Amino acid sequence: MSLKTPSMPQLPANPPKSPKLFRTQRELNKAEESPIQGTLPSWVKGTFMRIGPGKFDFDKDFTVQHFMDGYALVTKFDIRNGKVRYEKKFLESDAYKKALIAQKPVITEFGTKSSPDPTKSFFSKMVPSIMPELSDNNNINLFGIGGDIYATGETCFFRDIDPDTLKSGNKYDTNKFFGLQMASAHPITDEDGYTYNVGCSLLAGLKYSVIKIPPTGKNETAKDAFKKAKVLCNISSSNTGLISFMHSFGMTKNYLIFIEQPYVINAGKVLGSVLAKATPIQDWLEWRTELNNRFFIVEKATGKVLKADVVTDVGFFYLHVINSFEKDDHIVLDITTFPNTNALTKKMDLAKLRRLSIDDCDNPVGERYVIPLVDLDDVEEGSNCVGLASGATAVRRGKQLVVTPEVITERGLELPTINKRFLSKKTSFYYATGSATKGYFENAVCKVHASKKETILWRESEHYCLGEPQFIQNPEKKSEDDGVLVTAVVDNREKTQDFLLFLDAKTMKELGRAYFKEEIPAAVHGIWLPEDDV
Repeated sequence: MSLKTPSMPQLPANPPKSPKLFRTQRELNKAEESPIQGTLPSWVKGTFMRIGPGKFDFDKDFTVQHFMDGYALVTKFDIRNGKVRYEKKFLESDAYKKALIAQKPVITEFGTKSSPDPTKSFFSKMVPSIMPELSDNNNINLFGIGGDIYATGETCFFRDIDPDTLKSGNKYDTNKFFGLQMASAHPITDEDGYTYNVGCSLLAGLKYSVIKIPPTGKNETAKDAFKKAKVLCNISSSNTGLISFMHSFGMTKNYLIFIEQPYVINAGKVLGSVLAKATPIQDWLEWRTELNNRFFIVEKATGKVLKADVVTDVGFFYLHVINSFEKDDHIVLDITTFPNTNALTKKMDLAKLRRLSIDDCDNPVGERYVIPLVDLDDVEEGSNCVGLASGATAVRRGKQLVVTPEVITERGLELPTINKRFLSKKTSFYYATGSATKGYFENAVCKVHASKKETILWRESEHYCLGEPQFIQNPEKKSEDDGVLVTAVVDNREKTQDFLLFLDAKTMKELGRAYFKEEIPAAVHGIWLPEDDV
């Protein structure tokens, strides 16, 4: 059924005194242009796009329960000639259009149960299903293939977006392509132009699948590449009746690294939700403290899964692999980890966020794992076979290689980014924000020297919330940190202006900013499109 988007009210509905950061937003019918205060390098030209939840409230006194249930809003900053042109538009997903008609979600979201769909006929509601209807509210990430830009979430759907107009385009379904009901929100493209992703099947046996999408050829579109994509390998879940939640994975020059974690989907609860109807995805998930993490290492060239059983001693929850690379027959993987899932579950309760009820007990930490590429038969029982200078260990215990990390930061940093030229290569630095946490990194954006465990902060006000930074590389490529960071800053006080901030990525000193009368929404992830790519 084709749905037209109902007209939006001029102003969004919001509970009284709702903090700016967690308010329902409105679209910009006319772009706002602002001068940059300061001086940027002449090569900083392009488009900074972001996506995240933007509509939480409906006219009939209904508010979604979880921050990540807000309907996707795309923001765009065109940066040229000392000015920034700001636009924002809702992603016209089926879930969004149906919610506007019903004035509440009619497709299950992560933390909000669905309501009856008034657009469905009586007979279509009676059609049996073995899988709950999944949402295409792709409000998590943006990625590019062959010059096309896509919005994605963690279900089977992704949708193309025109970066010029922000108009929503075609919807794609990994379930139809590959039989996968869930997929990572962070596909990775390597130097050769191949794009990889990891997904899972809840129906045809509980398994993970690694997908390989070829680069687009001459006169080809990304849609042509999708048709030629293949399943590189399948990996059975380690736990009967359970399959891991996934958000990102790692890649080196020769390997893909997928980490199974103790936050798992219970297949029985998924089937039960078909009968009970309307249960949110969060209710399918369980935090199993008796389970640890398992690292699956896959050869990119062949799809072969290395036989070493690499596990952690203590389980952790994670969202973002920072980067990974190979060094002297080892895989080095940097990651942000949490001691539990509270950051995604309890902390993302929208009512709590609007009360600014945020604690610091479950903050993420930056860690480095070092995995030797060894044959366990050649390793003595109880010996640490990490051959690099590192505080990380990898000890043989029976038929397993048990890994422990080296801690590289204090707790509190998330939404990491790197100079994309160093993806899958040895990196010294990454950048992240501490805005969603209490503690040392609060209200700051940070540069981390992973090996030296040193940090440099930019922080100005306790009222500022800084989003995920993006690294803009100097075309001269003199060093890894030779570039400019761009991030959006929300001033959570009333009657203040939000702004786009530019920092020297080497020194973390401010280069400039551009203020806007229109509010800048919170976002999850973004993408930098150099002028030549727009």
